[in-house]
Amino acid sequence: MKAAHNSILLFGREPEILATRQWVLESRGYGVAIAHTLAEMATVPKDTPIRLVLLCHTLSPADRTAAAALTSTRWPGAICRALTQATRMPAGILGRLMHTCEGSTDLVVMVRMLLREDPPATPKPSRRGKAA
Repeated sequence: MKAAHNSILLFGREPEILATRQWVLESRGYGVAIAHTLAEMATVPKDTPIRLVLLCHTLSPADRTAAAALTSTRWPGAICRALTQATRMPAGILGRLMHTCEGSTDLVVMVRMLLREDPPATPKPSRRGKAA
């Protein structure tokens, strides 16, 4: 995992999906750890600065519940969200589930929103209409 102040843990069953998400997030400067099982998740050191745990839609409800409990004990300040393929959120859990992203930009936007980060600065046009 790359050293970064905003580290993310991805937990899921599909190696290709996790590897793609890891690549996208690391290319934006995030430190990313991956776990395919609860046992692997438990081996991530407690002193790793995990700020966000994303639970893949490939996990069973029982695994999601266990992973959320493990997150709260190992990284009490971390945000834990489950990704879902559902287009409608069941009542009472809005805010705990996030729709799976349609692309890399959506994933980065979602992570920035969850971590309450400012979006990248947009260049201001100069008087001649060119970016400054």
